[in-house]
Amino acid sequence: MCPGTAHVESMSRITFGYTRTSTGEQTHDSQLDALTAAGATRIYTDTVSGTVAAMERVEFSKLMDAAREGDEVLIVRLDRLGRSVPDILATIELLEARGVALRSLDGIVTSGPMGRMVTTVLGAVAALERDLILERSRAGMAAARARGTHMGRPHSLSPEQRAHARELRAGGMSYARIAQALGTSKRTAVRVTRDVEVGGSLAAAELDTQRRISARAAKRLTLLPGDRAVADNL
Repeated sequence: MCPGTAHVESMSRITFGYTRTSTGEQTHDSQLDALTAAGATRIYTDTVSGTVAAMERVEFSKLMDAAREGDEVLIVRLDRLGRSVPDILATIELLEARGVALRSLDGIVTSGPMGRMVTTVLGAVAALERDLILERSRAGMAAARARGTHMGRPHSLSPEQRAHARELRAGGMSYARIAQALGTSKRTAVRVTRDVEVGGSLAAAELDTQRRISARAAKRLTLLPGDRAVADNL
């Protein structure tokens, strides 16, 4: 490659700037001034919380559409990319995958050996942060269970309704009728009463009816079509 070609390629590289504020009451002025002084020629600005993923921000998405391999993105601080280390690391990895370097005015650069070291450290910190969050979540759930707090989806029936459902089932009422009486689904009725020992004449009658229906159906399968009318009158 001749020197002239290298010069043209270097001149075609663009230094983008990116600023972010969380609310409309904050201004981008100080960030814009700093990035312009540092050489940014095309600056994109977002007014959005740092908890929103970078690619879900309107202006940052436009920046990514415009950036090409060899370009550079300039920011004043890493926290302009996101609030958490995992989010910041994900954005850095996205830029690296496209061959775009990131440079922060607080001294962090993602290109070259030092940049790779920074990315590695951020990855380790992100993993530690995820582990700590998981550990705190598990500890919180264990403490809640110890206090008797129900975990997961809320019950569709109150404790009084569940107790009433169990009484109805113990008295022989069917799941379908329990569900209708309590305004819930049959699946819920089954779940809250599955360990109840059924008793009473109603349950016995239902069971006997079900057995007779099954026996009748089985007998029909063994008869010729002309004989089924006779079986239906049995």
